[in-house]
Amino acid sequence: MTPNLNYRPEIDGLRAVAVLLVIVHHLGFSALSGGYIGVDVFFVISGYLITKIIAAEMQYGGFSLKNFYKRRIIRLAPAFFLVLVVTTLASVFVMLPAELLAYFRSVIFSTVFSANFFMWREVGGYFGVLSGKVPLLHLWSLAVEEQFYILWPLAFLGLFKLAKQKQLWVIIAILALSCLWVSEWGVTNYPAAAYYLMPTRAFALLFGALIAVMPRVHLSPRETNGATLLGLALIMVPAFTYSTHSAFPGVKALVPTLGTALIIAFASHQKDWVGRLLATEPLNFIGRISYPAYLWHWPLIAFLNIYLIEISTYVATGVLAITLLLSALTFWYVEIPTKRARSLRFTTVGSLGFALPSAIFLSFSVFADFNKGWPNRFDNSLNIKSDAVLSYSNKIRGRCNEGNVMNPLPPADCVLGVSAQGKTVDILLIGDSHANHYTGMIDVMAKDAGLRGYDITQSSTIYLPETHRFYMREGKEIEHLNFYVRNKVVQQEIKSKKFKYVVLAGSFSDSLKNEYSLESSNRGNGKLVFKAQFEKGIEEIIESGAIPYIIKGNPYYSWEVQSCSLNNQRFGLNINCNMSIYEFRKQFDEWSKFLAKLSEKYSAIVVIDPALIMCDELRCLSELDGVPLYRDGGHLNHVGSKLIGEHYLRQFGNPFKTGFLKISSPALVPQLLVHHAP
Repeated sequence: MTPNLNYRPEIDGLRAVAVLLVIVHHLGFSALSGGYIGVDVFFVISGYLITKIIAAEMQYGGFSLKNFYKRRIIRLAPAFFLVLVVTTLASVFVMLPAELLAYFRSVIFSTVFSANFFMWREVGGYFGVLSGKVPLLHLWSLAVEEQFYILWPLAFLGLFKLAKQKQLWVIIAILALSCLWVSEWGVTNYPAAAYYLMPTRAFALLFGALIAVMPRVHLSPRETNGATLLGLALIMVPAFTYSTHSAFPGVKALVPTLGTALIIAFASHQKDWVGRLLATEPLNFIGRISYPAYLWHWPLIAFLNIYLIEISTYVATGVLAITLLLSALTFWYVEIPTKRARSLRFTTVGSLGFALPSAIFLSFSVFADFNKGWPNRFDNSLNIKSDAVLSYSNKIRGRCNEGNVMNPLPPADCVLGVSAQGKTVDILLIGDSHANHYTGMIDVMAKDAGLRGYDITQSSTIYLPETHRFYMREGKEIEHLNFYVRNKVVQQEIKSKKFKYVVLAGSFSDSLKNEYSLESSNRGNGKLVFKAQFEKGIEEIIESGAIPYIIKGNPYYSWEVQSCSLNNQRFGLNINCNMSIYEFRKQFDEWSKFLAKLSEKYSAIVVIDPALIMCDELRCLSELDGVPLYRDGGHLNHVGSKLIGEHYLRQFGNPFKTGFLKISSPALVPQLLVHHAP
């Protein structure tokens, strides 16, 4: 039995505000730089409506988990699978094999309520440049809601039976605040995960649930208008003032969450200004089609990005119009007719409405993987470029790069070079994400030399022992807590183990600009601290009996160069994909001078310089042998890293073999310096 709940048109109007904020933000209108908070508005609405329905059914004694999940399938599945069908067909025609295989992996996760996990692990930051070409990126929020729908009815049923109704809202309030604390902690320590995952997003849904069970608060007409106007302001101000650099969700997400809660709690289309505004027919209709609108809009934008079509004002207007048209058609001809399925049994709805289409998509995904994305659709040179661009060392190396900060994976799990069982570890690779992207190169060199390596790289963590690192976020200086902790672990590893070689790598030329200090509470000259502590690290390595190797670094671009040559060939463009040697010299000037002084002072140092392969007297290349070297503007892709290693061996020999000649780049110093390694 489902009790009749009064229809509230102002909530549909609130849905319209939420979806329009998200769509306009995704279309690139800078004024709505924080329009992504529309998702949080949706979360609060969902938490409220779901809890209101469950609570009402429990009071009437008619709550059934089967009926609950049956209604969720009927509400969500038809439009979801329709959009998935259309997006999949388009992807098969448009995407290169490597892109298509990545797409089908996202399909698999999306059909089992786990799109947020895929986007977190495979795509990374929601606002990163790589995310713009992922057609199912937006389904992460649907996965959050689905996960909440699975857990919350069971949890609420237990709370409803155990707690008195007057205590229920207090318990939910405590849960919501606890999840808010988890969210703020996640934003500080694991920002990408915090954006995508349900535990750090649950507080918005729980605030909606709280409004559903709280005792009714009666306000005067004037107070009601004040509360709802405040609520609208708490939504719109963040939409205009937040940005992609805001620490989100966390406490910042609490602002639109409270705004939405105020409107739900007090707005009425019969009593207050905000309620009457939200209940107007245009907003009301957009609210009713908001779910398919959310589903349709992002694939349209993603395909425009894939085809490098600039989203001008005219294009954006067209996307918005097409989105609303597709959404209205979906609403009229898919969502409304499928409501008749409510009379069917749960097993029928579950099997035909969810299990069968999911099985079809899963099977088709496996079929696509078996056929390697149907490479014959494109010229093989395009396929090679695409495979390289999408080869990420941080994914291939797994938790070796982003594992537990204090307890990195053991050498047996993070092997470079020869993997013979029982062989001692010869090479330790340490440093940040740039060190991670050199794993391909070091792997090639180590195998050629018959050596075994071990990498314990960590993003944003070059090796500076006893050093604290700071960065600016929203005008505040914040310490990178993992930096000091991981480097203490690395320091102990160097001192306690007998490595032959310790390889230091990282974005050194850029890291000179960061803020460092020897004490977390005392700031000094960051550049001087960097140089002093880097030298200290060299001394510790030499004292341990190891030879210090330094990977000098590669050119970094101010734009996303990774697909440049690919797009030139794919779309008939003629963009310059290379860098002037003068720009490269400018990037590396200070770092090159410092490294030259270190090499003079410590004769044991061996420098591996990828620029010897990537650059000549005039330019630095973004691809070799028709293979792109980068995965973004600064990081190498894994295939490119290995290719640089192979070229290095052919041209200069193996730096890990006896008799290797130490070479400095002619592009960066007046004369070519050649002398024997120790």
